[in-house]
Amino acid sequence: MAGREVLVEPFEYIAPSSLAEAISLLADPVKNAKLLAGGTDLMVQMKRGHAQPAYLIDLKEIPGLGEIVFQPDHVIRLGALVTAGEIVASPEVAQHLPVLAETAGVIGSVQIRNRATIGGNLCRAAPSGDFAPILMALGASLALAGPEGERFIPVEELFLAPGKTSLRPGELLTQILVPVLPANAGAVYQRFSYRETLDLALVGAAVFLRLDPSSKTCLMARIALASVAPVPLRAHAAEAMLSGKAPSQELLGDCALAAASEAAPIDDVYGTAWYKKQVLEAMVRRGLAKALKDCE
Repeated sequence: MAGREVLVEPFEYIAPSSLAEAISLLADPVKNAKLLAGGTDLMVQMKRGHAQPAYLIDLKEIPGLGEIVFQPDHVIRLGALVTAGEIVASPEVAQHLPVLAETAGVIGSVQIRNRATIGGNLCRAAPSGDFAPILMALGASLALAGPEGERFIPVEELFLAPGKTSLRPGELLTQILVPVLPANAGAVYQRFSYRETLDLALVGAAVFLRLDPSSKTCLMARIALASVAPVPLRAHAAEAMLSGKAPSQELLGDCALAAASEAAPIDDVYGTAWYKKQVLEAMVRRGLAKALKDCE
């Protein structure tokens, strides 16, 4: 039975005090180690027998992974262990990136938000993840640390397949770097589920628009989708339709239709692929309209 719990195999708990120590432990294939962040997903997987690590590496003692910092270069740096609840409550996020706080506020119940981390949410690589699309739309990047040093990738490059990331052996996500909204820009995240925050997103869509203040033409458009493909994805063809043009209601409608055509949802117990595309088209159209209004 899919949800049946099993006896958890014995494991050794380790709480390294440095990033280097955590990387060393994680890189050792003999140790069969798993990282513990908020534990909202890993603990469930262990109870169901889907994950049986010999070592559990708790990251909470490593400095910097739980910080939210507004940097002089107008980037908000979020440690991978920052919880959804901390993002909701952060004055820095509320002031500079309210759309990120709004997104964090729709993730699960209050109890889940107080434990679920942004890094864990991303590294789970679930097609329905809420953080991925808004971070992709905002042009965020990820700092990854491993045996070969530090590297940076766009958020969309993290996802390879459901549950599979591009993290290399011994590598972990340490920071999420999110540019604040520039002038004449707007960003929106919308999700649809049957029970609001208590269900996974049936469809999710994030939109970012930036206009030229003089000509009112679109300087930049990013549209990111969730739950409608094996991984969160950018609707590049729809974005290209807006580039260099003055957005009209007709153009926004055509763009939303194009975004829906780029999606590849499946029929499942939550709805048909056709239904999900209809919902997605409506959500992208509304998101574009709201983002456009926020540009003014």
